Amino acid sequence: MTAEYYADIADEKRVSQKRIVKAIERSRIAVCFVAMFVGHAEYYRTFAALTVLSLAGLTAVESLLFGDASARIKNWPVGTPYQAQSACNNAALALVTLVLLAMPATERTDAALAATTACTLLFILLSGVNHLSHAKDASIHKKRFYGAASLAVSGGVVLYKWGAF
Repeated sequence: MTAEYYADIADEKRVSQKRIVKAIERSRIAVCFVAMFVGHAEYYRTFAALTVLSLAGLTAVESLLFGDASARIKNWPVGTPYQAQSACNNAALALVTLVLLAMPATERTDAALAATTACTLLFILLSGVNHLSHAKDASIHKKRFYGAASLAVSGGVVLYKWGAF
């Protein structure tokens, strides 16, 4: 086995991981689109579930399992403790949402779901601002900001209609 052989395997692994990260990103966008649609149709618990599980849950999976590949795609530093810390925060939001969804639907559980959804949308908006502060590095960061801002506005309208604000 030559060094070239191992380099080829490493390249194949990176390409495969990049495809997975891109698939997760496309899934996150698609599920968020559906979440906003059902939220505006006043299916608030479904809106909360889809919003948090796509934005926080899928992001946690991406960060924990493919964090280095994801960071490389976004031109971020690889392997930082902050990357894992952010993944744990996202996992916590998703897990709390799952617990709340398993509980009977009451005003209290709905209020808690609205709060986890608001926190998730605010995190995504602030993450978009963070991306925008690095916009000189790549246009992907501008796109992430505009996407995050659009989600925050649309989701904020749904939360308002739900009575969260």
